[in-house]
Order: sequence, then C-alpha cells, then structure tokens
Amino acid sequence: MKGSLLLIEDDRQLASVVGRHMERTGFTVKTVHSGEDAIEALKANSDFDAAIVDIDLSLGGGDMDGIDVARAVYYQSDAVCIMLTAFSHQEYGDQSYALGAKAYIQKSNPDFIPMLKNTVGALLELKTTKTSSTLSCGNLKLNLHNQRVSEGDDRLDLSPMEFKTLLALMKQCQEAVSKDDLHLSLYPNPDPDNAPPLSIIESYISTLRKKLKVSKIDTVRGVGYRLMPEDDS
Repeated sequence: MKGSLLLIEDDRQLASVVGRHMERTGFTVKTVHSGEDAIEALKANSDFDAAIVDIDLSLGGGDMDGIDVARAVYYQSDAVCIMLTAFSHQEYGDQSYALGAKAYIQKSNPDFIPMLKNTVGALLELKTTKTSSTLSCGNLKLNLHNQRVSEGDDRLDLSPMEFKTLLALMKQCQEAVSKDDLHLSLYPNPDPDNAPPLSIIESYISTLRKKLKVSKIDTVRGVGYRLMPEDDS
C-alpha cells in the first residue's frame, strides 16, 4: 500500500506515533499540528490521497478546528478524509460525514492505530476502483482532467472561476452548497486584507445560469445554491 497522507493532529507525541505507523505501511506522511498549517499544506499539494484530521486542534495554536479542516479537504482536494477524535460519534460525527468524511475513529479505542491503518487502506482501495475523471449531474458532464464541461451535445465555454464554481456545485449535485463553502473552494486561504467579497459568488452564479442550457442553479434561501440536473418549470 502506497500513497501520500496528510496528518493533522495537535498532540505532537501522538502525531509522531501515528505518522511512524503509517509510514511503515507504505505512506509518505506530511504532518501538521494546526488547521492553518493544514490549509497551507493543501495549497502546496492538493494531491494527497488521504487526510487524517483530528477534531480538536486546540493544542495547535490556531483558530481552526477539525471540522474547518474537513471542509477545506473536501473543497480543495480529492483526498479521502478520516476523522480522528476523542469525542463521541454523536457530537461531531454528523458534521464530519456531511463534509465528506468517510470514517470517524475514536482515539480512546486501544486498537485505534491498527483500525486507522485498515480503514485508510480499505477506503483508498475503494477509491481506486471508483476513481473517474468525470463528474455528472443529469446530462451535465465535467471532465477534471481537461476541464471541459458539456451539457448533452453542447460544450460550455466557462472561465476558470466559473469552472471551479460549477465543480463545487456538481460535487453535491441536487444538494445545497453554502456561499461560504463556495467561496472557500474558489479562494482557499485568502489574504484577509484582500479577500474577494462573498458577493462575488453571486456574479459567478449569474453567469453560469446564463450558460447552462437545461440544468439550473436554484437559490436556497438563507443557505446558498443548489445545482439541479434539469429545469422542471
């Protein structure tokens, strides 16, 4: 088993132990101790195969927690996300799974390291068999490799930012995506003093709506937007 792994754990001693075990399994491991450092690592390399994210990052010295990091992993990479936690499943499990986490492993389990290795291996094997370069939502197709988008027989000419916006919506086809999450997918770790305003999302949505032939983007009041595969009006 080989691949690249991003490990986000604020307990440095535990991070060292987990990192060594994963390296012995065959992974190349990048270890960070705060959410902010995780964002920087994702900016430098969005091609991690998996990310192990501790829910509580209070010892890391930053303001982000594991839920924030899981959101960034979901929108900035294709890594399989596994949450590592001292909390119960009920406290943060639902939030984690909603953000694409595939497993939620408790550190209180004395066998959590073997469980973690087996879980990562099984998830990556499943990912390998299902990996596709194309996302679909109805007759809307988006090719991740050549960045071409088509709707039926029509090819859509999109700007890079329109492509990224549509990609974020297609990842959750027929589900609501918040403006904050769309902004994060377009501008990961922006400079706080020069970050584009949240309202810029409305501009990209407006131009996408004009270019889509059959599919439509609904406004979800108080949340954000939802991509629907066909116009039922």
